[in-house]
Amino acid sequence: MRRRVLVGYDGSPRSEDALNLARTLASALDASVMLTTVVDPARHGLDRDGFDRALERFSAELYAPARARLDRLEVLERPLVAASRSQAIHELAEWEQPMLIAIGSSRLAPAGSLIAGALGLSLLSGAPCPVVVAPGGYAESEPQLERVAVAVDGDAEGWRALSGAASLARRIGRPLDLVTVRPPDHYLLGGLLSPYDRNEYRKFHRREAEQVLTEAERRVPDGVESKRVLLEGDPADTLAEASGEFDLLVVGSRGHGPVTGVMLGSVSAKLMISARAPVMVLARGVGHRLADW
Repeated sequence: MRRRVLVGYDGSPRSEDALNLARTLASALDASVMLTTVVDPARHGLDRDGFDRALERFSAELYAPARARLDRLEVLERPLVAASRSQAIHELAEWEQPMLIAIGSSRLAPAGSLIAGALGLSLLSGAPCPVVVAPGGYAESEPQLERVAVAVDGDAEGWRALSGAASLARRIGRPLDLVTVRPPDHYLLGGLLSPYDRNEYRKFHRREAEQVLTEAERRVPDGVESKRVLLEGDPADTLAEASGEFDLLVVGSRGHGPVTGVMLGSVSAKLMISARAPVMVLARGVGHRLADW
């Protein structure tokens, strides 16, 4: 099976962001890029043959600049005719089995940050493969994949994200930053029934965070260099701020929801709004997709 990165492209600035991210990932993963655009089914009086010819001309003109930007990569075109963009792209992904779907952020996103639009959130709520979102203005950058990070917190979703991120890091020959965030201490809420005083309570929770990183290191496969990163603060806000240090941040989906679909938890949902770097969300059951390549 050929490796493919599926990218939603309509010529808009946010789709140019997604295209640049898809180009970077496809180059690193030795994959082809599949361009897709969803066209409204209204045919305006054309018969089937006339509509098909018009769609072919429209697609050739639309995809021409994208092909030029993708120069040395293999490019596949899959224009779709459907009333629902998200459903059409879901069905295409189920059929084509890409390793990734790349999308741009909302047009409301300021440069350098993410806001997942309606299409993005629809895709993230049930994608059959990892979804990666490009921040606003990403098309104007010359991105590299030098620093890949994964967020872990000791839950199953974090270990799934780690598995996929480690496979990606090994594939591209880069180290992996293991990031965990220790939330602020709420001694009045959690410490009243604790045998620890405030100081001991703080040390206890720091040890817990260190243990998460130790377990993460144990799970990193041989051949992948890793680095521990322990942060403190609100998990979503702290990760969003720290994301500017990385070229890609990998997170997991919430532990419940569709078995093979993404259901955003509070942290990953907030990252879709405020992250400063591309964010890859791995659904339950699709972390193996990266490992399979």
